[in-house]
Amino acid sequence: GVFGMMATLEEAYQRNLSIEDVDALTGTLIGRPKSATFRTADVVGLDTLSFVANTAYETCLDDEERESFKLPDYLEKILKNNWFGQKSGQGFYKKIEKGIIHSIDLKTLEYSAQSKSRYASVRIARENINPSKRFSALVNGKDVAGEFIWAVTSRVLLYSANRLPEIADDIVNIDNAMKWGFAWHKGPFEMWDDLGLTVAIERIKADGRKIPEWVKNMVSSGFTKFYDFIDGKQCYYDPQTNRYKPVIRSDKELSFNLLKKKNK
Repeated sequence: GVFGMMATLEEAYQRNLSIEDVDALTGTLIGRPKSATFRTADVVGLDTLSFVANTAYETCLDDEERESFKLPDYLEKILKNNWFGQKSGQGFYKKIEKGIIHSIDLKTLEYSAQSKSRYASVRIARENINPSKRFSALVNGKDVAGEFIWAVTSRVLLYSANRLPEIADDIVNIDNAMKWGFAWHKGPFEMWDDLGLTVAIERIKADGRKIPEWVKNMVSSGFTKFYDFIDGKQCYYDPQTNRYKPVIRSDKELSFNLLKKKNK
């Protein structure tokens, strides 16, 4: 989750996207909390976010994305100004007066009135009521918004895949951690399925990024989804056994999606 936030900060800075535009793109539009990225950071506290990121940078020496946890210069300057977010009155956002909130420019560190941009990919994405289709439409957008969301998403997908079995025994627990801990509508492996496993792999390869060995082995074995419904049960792909296993659920849990799959 923190890696995803740091990757978002990095990609936004490179593309000269404003704070408010990034939050508009990474919030409810893609199945994330309304506070999105920068507003979430302000609420959590920029000192707290930086502490966690810095801890990862200093201790995860063999992490392939270690440099992503290094605090950007602008964030270090913001911290030196004691702009920690909501608790200090200003961070990425600054409340001017009731109902008026300004955002910071990451290049100049000056605050100004918010001005959201309009993107064709966002307009197309919003034509879809289904969250998964809306997300896919945005990721496939050909403008800066679509390219930005794809860049962040692809990095999160790869990072999550590389954490197995390092941080969890299966993909279900990683997906649940992101849904329960960060309030994502779907976890990274569910998102990957929505985009199409093989389609996303080819696009990631075209970007020059490396696909994890267990994912390549999965595809070469004929599996085309991380999750599938088998005999009325939702199953997940297990790389250790190279087969699908039933997702363990409580008997008290009721899923409309599962009932629909059973034609009920």
